[in-house]
Amino acid sequence: MSVPALNPILQAFADHWAALPKTGLVPHRRDFHPEELGGALAHMVVHELVSPDDIRLRIVGSMIGRAYDEEITGRNYLDMVPAERRAAAARPFFAACAAPCGMYTRMRAVAWRGLTMQRVSLGYPVRDDGGVRWFYSCSTTEPSAEPDFDFCNDGVATVAEVLERRYLDIGAGVPD
Repeated sequence: MSVPALNPILQAFADHWAALPKTGLVPHRRDFHPEELGGALAHMVVHELVSPDDIRLRIVGSMIGRAYDEEITGRNYLDMVPAERRAAAARPFFAACAAPCGMYTRMRAVAWRGLTMQRVSLGYPVRDDGGVRWFYSCSTTEPSAEPDFDFCNDGVATVAEVLERRYLDIGAGVPD
């Protein structure tokens, strides 16, 4: 499935990932050099797929942290998702790493102070010596989105709603 035109930050991230040497369609972590991303580095997130209940945010770029207005590095991404949606939120990460394939997502997110924003994220699987269990992504605020406030926010950053998700074929097809 094709992805809409990307802004320059997401395009720089996609180009970097595409240029990396691959084993089984997926690059190794040691070949990914975030310092080569320029301005896209501030928008990058590295997810470690520990278990279906634990997706650790190992690297969170400064623009992502600023958008959520709190430090989220080291947290379980699933703790930022409403409890009733956690299993559904974990599945796409594991599916993208298993296929392997990329993923394009538009979502509504809420910072801990109630600021709501629409974000667009582009991500790809990455391997280590143990297998394909990392998901690297780059995320920006959608230019057309007007920030709003959710005054019922319970004090934690959340991913409130997925507006669109597309799997991207990198050579092995995409999940159903």
